[in-house]
Amino acid sequence: MLSNNAVRYTLNHLLAVALPADEVLRYAVGITREEVVILFDEGKALALPLFSEKQQKAFLDGTAECQWVDTADEEELIPLFPAGDEHYPLPYDIITPSFMLLSRQEEIFSRERDPHGRFPWRDSLARRYRFLNTPLVDEYAMLLRQWILENLLPEYPLVPRQPQVIPTHDVDHLFRFHGGWQAFRSIVGRDLLINRRLSDVRTSWREYRACRRDSSKDPYVLAIDELIEQSKARNLKSVFFFKALHFLESDCTYNVGDSVVRGCVERILQAGMEVGIHGSYESYADPERFAVEKSRLNQILRQEVTAGRQHYLRFACDTPAGPPPTEHTVRTGTLRVWEQNGIKDDYTLGFAEMAGFRCGTCHPYPLYDLEKDEPSTVMEHPLIVMDGTLWDYMNLSVEQSNELIARLRHRCVAVEGDFVILWHNHLLGRNYSDAYKTIYLRQI
Repeated sequence: MLSNNAVRYTLNHLLAVALPADEVLRYAVGITREEVVILFDEGKALALPLFSEKQQKAFLDGTAECQWVDTADEEELIPLFPAGDEHYPLPYDIITPSFMLLSRQEEIFSRERDPHGRFPWRDSLARRYRFLNTPLVDEYAMLLRQWILENLLPEYPLVPRQPQVIPTHDVDHLFRFHGGWQAFRSIVGRDLLINRRLSDVRTSWREYRACRRDSSKDPYVLAIDELIEQSKARNLKSVFFFKALHFLESDCTYNVGDSVVRGCVERILQAGMEVGIHGSYESYADPERFAVEKSRLNQILRQEVTAGRQHYLRFACDTPAGPPPTEHTVRTGTLRVWEQNGIKDDYTLGFAEMAGFRCGTCHPYPLYDLEKDEPSTVMEHPLIVMDGTLWDYMNLSVEQSNELIARLRHRCVAVEGDFVILWHNHLLGRNYSDAYKTIYLRQI
């Protein structure tokens, strides 16, 4: 069952999304095992039921009874889970499902992990109850808004939040042409023998010759400048995540000390964009390794790095609860790594294999420390769509990709949340040129 701290944390998020205003919303909360009572000014109150232990178990097992109802804008259907009798104006538990999604507690009840140690979409509540394409927690907040404004606070000074598009870019590779051998493999092996496109060979040869004279002319470096310009043209603020590794270290694809890295970082900051750390593959459960990487990037930026995203979207909960250990069990959870190293904003939490709302929300919110049973200091900015998800995992066409992204983005707008998209800098040219132009540039 949820602790009182967990209930308050969840209710704070629901009401922050439901009732934004220029002034602070004042309310008191009473909590028992059966219900939560929200007491507003002037004695106006709303009671919400909570799952019984049996109902919570059924919910986590994916066997709970649910009723499908319209979202507040009547454009989608979402599941509501009965928990109380007719004495409740809203006889559903919206607290427990919301907490399981926001805190990621659902992950500790599963032993399933993919080859990268990630919690898989196929074992998620979002798949079991078919709500991945809707931000369920935020949709609950919108229904809560509707009921409260109609029945309790009709004069409430609501100030709807302005949704944002947040482009993000993981710099997994900074150079297409590291040297002659890599250039040969890329041009002859990929462009000529695999793709069999002579036009690509000619273009790549010109790019390689330019890169030989000046490494800052590498296509992957120029792609960063292109992404900056596209965001500037739309008044958007991109976040670029750089690895902070040295050659011969595991997972290293470029040296963070390279002068080209410094040049990229300077141009990003001068454009008013943000630079964050792309924690290496193993750093998600290794605070010491993460600390070394972050200190290197601090030196490049000449300021403290406070934003991050883990490579391969690796994330592990830090809690002793849950099933017995497996080969993917880690000693230090990822949230602990971030907190110990001063990360204030994270952009990791999205499913690699499916686009959608892993956390049930598209609003920034504090992650929950399950071990300490309290909100953490790390604000999560949930990832909604990643480029490779569309074709490597979901096998979508350009048309299908645009349809899905448009739907997800529309749901973000409907609940006044943020649409966070990930497009890698090495996926702008050659085979990915059409996708970049017809998907990414169309959707931001």
